[in-house]
Amino acid sequence: MTCSSLNLDLFIIRLLRWDGLYLKLEEETGLRTGKIERWHQTLKNRVLLENHYLPGALEDAVGEFVDHYNHRWVHESLGNVTSADTYFGRAPEILKERRKIKEETIQKRRLLNKTKAP
Repeated sequence: MTCSSLNLDLFIIRLLRWDGLYLKLEEETGLRTGKIERWHQTLKNRVLLENHYLPGALEDAVGEFVDHYNHRWVHESLGNVTSADTYFGRAPEILKERRKIKEETIQKRRLLNKTKAP
């Protein structure tokens, strides 16, 4: 017997009580109920693709999703940085570095195009 969707809902409620990273982002970025519901839907869709026969396996799967979501998944609404980058204040530095790299790349391309022009 697999853990039901109801069990996952109850686990998500417990998870959100101690997962301050996502909840703090909600306060700082203005994410509201719709965004949180979408997060729950994505979590359910990803986690329920597999059968979890033990509660520990379900908790591990949810933990892996939360880790992926917070530390590896870039969010367009956050400027294409991860939730953790925004939470820990690294986003402005990352975006500044990206702009610098972009500007240097554009300058190199312009120089290269000028040297190739007849």
